Amino acid sequence: MFYYFKKFWFRNLVYLMIAAVQASLTIVTALLAAAELNALIKFDFNGFLKWTLLDIGAFALLLGMNYVGGVLQAKTIQKMANALRRDIGTKLSQLPYSEYHAHQASDYSSWLSNDINQIEVQGFANVYEMAGSILTAVFSMITLVALHWALAIATVGFAGLMIAVPLLVQKAMAHASLSVTEKNAAFLQKVNDHLNGFDTLLALNHRHRLVDAITTAQQPLAAAKVKQAKVQVIAGILGGITNILAQVGIIFITGLLALQHIVPVGMIISTGNLSFRVFGTLAELSTMIAMVRGTNAIFAKYNDLPAPAEPAKTTLTALHSGIVLTDLTVAYGQAQPVIQDLQQTFRLGGKYAIVGPSGSGKSTLFNLLAGKLTAYRGSLTLNGQEYHDLDPTAIRDHVMYLDQTPYIFSGSVRDNLTLGDDYSDAELIAALQQAALWDQVQALPAGLDNSVGENGRNFSGGQKQRLALARGFLRHKQIILMDEGTASLDKDQALKIEETLLNDPSLTVLMITHQLYPEITKQLTAVLELQPAAPAIAAAPTLATA
Repeated sequence: MFYYFKKFWFRNLVYLMIAAVQASLTIVTALLAAAELNALIKFDFNGFLKWTLLDIGAFALLLGMNYVGGVLQAKTIQKMANALRRDIGTKLSQLPYSEYHAHQASDYSSWLSNDINQIEVQGFANVYEMAGSILTAVFSMITLVALHWALAIATVGFAGLMIAVPLLVQKAMAHASLSVTEKNAAFLQKVNDHLNGFDTLLALNHRHRLVDAITTAQQPLAAAKVKQAKVQVIAGILGGITNILAQVGIIFITGLLALQHIVPVGMIISTGNLSFRVFGTLAELSTMIAMVRGTNAIFAKYNDLPAPAEPAKTTLTALHSGIVLTDLTVAYGQAQPVIQDLQQTFRLGGKYAIVGPSGSGKSTLFNLLAGKLTAYRGSLTLNGQEYHDLDPTAIRDHVMYLDQTPYIFSGSVRDNLTLGDDYSDAELIAALQQAALWDQVQALPAGLDNSVGENGRNFSGGQKQRLALARGFLRHKQIILMDEGTASLDKDQALKIEETLLNDPSLTVLMITHQLYPEITKQLTAVLELQPAAPAIAAAPTLATA
């Protein structure tokens, strides 16, 4: 966490300077209060009025500094939180495919939302409070030392006691904080699952399941938060007990000194005020230390993310040859191989269908070809270069994976095509024309800037597939992997999309399908039929030259 305080060191240094001024003004107001009381004891009206006006001025200045410091603190916390989100996003974006899918998307959403909110309040804000408390305590102790050595010794002793006692609950605080973050993630996962399934629940008249899911999922979260609150209350009570004992002790010692005429009687107000500042802030400091350390468990989750592997140095420019599989074998752990000794060549410009029963390795093969999975035996080459030696980003520069339900981001057609990159309207239109979608987009009220709705709700299944294809065409993808890409469409829509791909001689197309239409079969270069652990190559009924 302190990495982010260092990252924004200048802003935090300015805040510390403001906090030092605030602490100094706090001491000044305490001493002025003593001067006021001493003037009253002497029946000195002019002195009393003078010290009172100075006290009011000091308080006004203190309030002004509180405003400036509070605004600076809020802005800096948001800058640090945004930097933390960027760092988490960077780590997530660099995770290998299998590592990324080790968690649900709702877990990552919780990390970026609930966890960071907790870090802002329990971590960042408490560090600022700790800084102010420490400065106030130090300045107050210096003042007490200046007043009398007995006060200094008593203050140090009581301070050590107040810091040590609440730390007894430190481990319990960390455990409770981690439990809250875990229950938050589970709550979001459960609720998101039912929110995403609203249409299904509506169709089956089971909308009450949404309420039931929220009610059930919130109970463990509520219990975890109550447990966390209990630990925090216990820490506060322990700090409060020692705080009261310490303040009473300092006032008692001051009274003894006043009775011996060592300090003025009015000083009992100052020492009481100063001891309150020291011990009150130390009581809070003990709790805050435990709360800040409680965020370590949250940061540990981020730090436990696997470091991105060093990418291979081999890159790809233009493709001159296709994909060649030689004795390709893929197995998960010690299990029976999903693919075994597969031999196949997919030449550039070829059109291939891949068929076979469930469990025959079709999707596994596509995940390998798309660079998502990297563990295999035998040989797998693209452009004559072994996949193991290629930078995965270089593979994805040429290969596009299109599944049955391509993800459409909320936003406009333009947003979904560019994904933040810079393309001209002419390039976007050309890609949409290649995907046979431009006529439909052009007819929309806002054209390229028309909203697609949440997850592409305003587009049909076929339009979503074409929009996803246009993304690839825009980036000049030459190899298209379509994993049941048209399975959810009717025959007419499926044929239109598949023919769009097959009729383009510049594309190499591999299609996983369970419904191979005769109109498509006759345009294929070959059909690869996979069987569990026993793959075989079968020629298409009609072999096209493509």
